[in-house]
Order: sequence, then structure tokens, then C-alpha cells
Amino acid sequence: MLPTPPNIAGYLNRLLKSCKHEVANQDTPQVVTQQLSKRELEVLRLLAAGSSNQEMAEKMIIGLNTVKTHLSNIYGKLGVRNRIQAVTHARELHIL
Repeated sequence: MLPTPPNIAGYLNRLLKSCKHEVANQDTPQVVTQQLSKRELEVLRLLAAGSSNQEMAEKMIIGLNTVKTHLSNIYGKLGVRNRIQAVTHARELHIL
């Protein structure tokens, strides 16, 4: 049996630590919920209810551009690209 060179053992240790770090940093429902503001959660709920951007603006008494900003922030925090993905992922995380 050939001995393991020390540099390979060090590399494997760094690799294992990296994997543990990635698993520990995966978003949990609590982390995502804490990242979303109250207004973003409100927008997400209205989104899940099928409200249009204009309807959300009217219900929340905010501007249409503010709704769009909230949606953009929600997409970024959930790591999604559109309304359907946002609602689906939020349901998977039990935020909705």
C-alpha cells in the first residue's frame, strides 16, 4: 500500500470542511423568513393569491414601482426568476 502524500490529506480536509460549510449555509424556512421584510411577505402572500402588480399596489397603498421592487427583492432572496417559482419555492419552504 502506498502512503498518502501529506498535501492530499490536507486537500481532502479542506474539501470536507467546505462541504460542511455549504450544507450549513443552505437556506432554511426560518432564515428566508427572517430575510424577507414584513412588506415582502405581504407581497408574497398577495402574489400567491393571484393578485396582479396593480392589485397589490392598490391593496397595500403603495406605488406600482414599489411593488416591482419588492418582487425583485423577493426573487433574489428566494433565488428564483419569476412569480410561479417564487410561490412554489415559498410553499416548499412552508413560508406560505
